[in-house]
Parts: sequence; C-alpha cells; structure tokens
Amino acid sequence: MSTTFRPVPEFDPATWRTASFSGANGGCIAVNFSVGHVIGMRDSKLGEDSPVARFTRSQWAAWLTDVTTGKPTSDNGVVRVTSHAAGWDVLIVDTPDASPLRFTPFEVECFRRGAAAGEFTAA
Repeated sequence: MSTTFRPVPEFDPATWRTASFSGANGGCIAVNFSVGHVIGMRDSKLGEDSPVARFTRSQWAAWLTDVTTGKPTSDNGVVRVTSHAAGWDVLIVDTPDASPLRFTPFEVECFRRGAAAGEFTAA
C-alpha cells in the first residue's frame, strides 16, 4: 500500500503576524500568508516550536466566520476548538497526537477583534 503525503509549505519566518489589538503582550494567535495557497496559524508564545495549522483559503474564510460570529467550535476541516473559562484549546485535525494550542481569553479576544477588523483576510 502506498501513502500519499501532502507537501508541507515552508512559511517565511519573518512574516508571522498577530492582531494589532494584542499590542506588546507577547502572546497571541499568529498568522502567515507567505505561501500563496495556504494560510498558517500558530501560537506566538511557542514561536518556531509551535505546531502550525494549515488552511486552504476556503477553510480560512470559514474559520474567520466562525471566530467573528462567536462560534469557534465548528469543524472546518483544519482545527477543532474547545472553549472554556481559560480560553481556547485548538486541536489541529491532521496532527491529532500533538498537544492542542492553548490561547488565553485575552489572546482569543485580540484575534477575534483583528479578524472582525479584516486584519486576517486572505488577499
């Protein structure tokens, strides 16, 4: 039996960005648009050690809709979110053995506000 592997895009390390609402907090949901057909999302607190969720443009649009409408638990094919008092646990679907990304309520709100302001809309 043969296995087909999806190529893993290499994101430009200098182009990870967080919402302008996060200020100098040091922790937030970081997004990267440096690979044309794939959008990356990771935890800025973990930097290069963070697992990266990879979205197609349509999956990313669905995710942003989930975030801005306050329904981030829907399954968009890339991430599954568990919301709780301590923030979000984000499980990357294609790496189920990895620990979930953990975001505080402040980080979640900064990302939500940035998404609502159009800061993460794919061009």
